[in-house]
Amino acid sequence: THSLSLRWCQYYETTPTVLAFPNWLTTSGITPDTVEDLTYAITSISTTNFVIGYQKESRNLGFNIAVISQEMPTENLKHGVIYDCTEEGENQTSSTSGITVPANSCGTSGPFNATNSLSEGVKIEFDSPHFYDIPSVVVTPFIPNWDAEGLPKCFVESITKTFARVKCYLVYQDSGEFTFRQIPFTFAAVERTK
Repeated sequence: THSLSLRWCQYYETTPTVLAFPNWLTTSGITPDTVEDLTYAITSISTTNFVIGYQKESRNLGFNIAVISQEMPTENLKHGVIYDCTEEGENQTSSTSGITVPANSCGTSGPFNATNSLSEGVKIEFDSPHFYDIPSVVVTPFIPNWDAEGLPKCFVESITKTFARVKCYLVYQDSGEFTFRQIPFTFAAVERTK
């Protein structure tokens, strides 16, 4: 795994929410060869820095990054680091601002299982005040100590004014068969409130 580590200019009192999205610089005329060229995950977040791991080294790969303090008002922005329904959740607690992961959030697939793509993902409820309209939602895979095995993939399955459902997996392929392991992720929802 290759990594990019960034240190904060001013340290946070509590661990912030970090979101990242790959940005391929095309000024050289080179395009990505495979999905591995853009495969990444946040691998560490602390009050002093964060690290993004990625599979293939390239001078063309950059990242758009958003860092959100846990002290930020949650009226129009609700966010967090979600460990629920994952193996990592046995030892870590989700850190959230303006959102709640209900006890029954893991759905029928249950927590900690290698599962198929039909599992229900993680339900995230927005605390009051609720959004005026359907919010914009961004998620980023967060895999502490990722060794670049498997492909991290996250997507928002559904969004309403009061909740979102997210699926975030590490996808493995063996002999043409796919398996999925639920992984932690960072989350943010933005929209004006009522």
